[in-house]
Amino acid sequence: MRTRELTKEQLWSYLYDYETIGMGSYGIVQKIDDETCVKIYYKDIFDAYQKEDISLLDPEINRRLSTEKEMLEKECGVVDYKAVYENNRTKLELLTQMGYISKVLYYRGYKIGIEMPYYKGYVSLYDAKEKLSQDERSQVLGQVRNRLDALMTANIYPEDLSCSSVLVNLETLDVALVDLDDAWTRYDTDEYLNEHPLVKRSLLSHCNGRFRQISKNSPEDLL
Repeated sequence: MRTRELTKEQLWSYLYDYETIGMGSYGIVQKIDDETCVKIYYKDIFDAYQKEDISLLDPEINRRLSTEKEMLEKECGVVDYKAVYENNRTKLELLTQMGYISKVLYYRGYKIGIEMPYYKGYVSLYDAKEKLSQDERSQVLGQVRNRLDALMTANIYPEDLSCSSVLVNLETLDVALVDLDDAWTRYDTDEYLNEHPLVKRSLLSHCNGRFRQISKNSPEDLL
C-alpha cells in the first residue's frame, strides 16, 4: 500500500495552503491540483493548537493514539489492537488497488488522511439527479450497482452509501464513489465471513438497501 509519513510542515501545507473543496465533521478536503486532492481528518484539532500552542500538538496526537487503543480494548474486547489496525490497512490497501485512494497519509504513525483523485467536473448524485433524463439516471445507477458489487466481492461494504458519496460527471456520465475510507465502510476476510454467514447476509442486505434508497425517483427520498 502506498503510504506517506508527513512532517508537521507538510501537514500544515496540506491544511492551509490549498483550496478547500469540502468540509465536514470528519475534517477537510483540499484540492492540490487538477488530478489530486487530500482529505485531512481532525482539522479542528490542528486549528485549536494553531491558535493556542503548536508545541502541544504532538502530545495530543500521542494521547489520541493511546485513547484509541484503550477504546478498542474496552468497546470491542480487542486485546491485540494491532489486528484491528491490520484489518483497516487491508481495507485501505484494497481501495488503493481499486483506484479509490492514491495514498494513505500518516503523522507520527497516526492515520491523518488520504490522498485521492480529484474528480474535476463531478457533482454529487443528489445535485445531478434532477438534471439527468430517465435513461441517463439508469446508466448512472447501473454504474453505481457495478461498483458496489465489485466492492462487496472484495469484502468491502460501504454501509453509509448515499447520494452525497456518489459523484457524477454530467458530461460523460462517469461515476465515482468517495468516502470509502471511513469507519462506516467495513472490511472482513473470507475466513471470517464464511464462519459468520449471518454477518455477511446482514452486510449484503444493508448495502443493497442503501442502493435501493438512492435509486428511488422521489426527490424527498434523497434527503
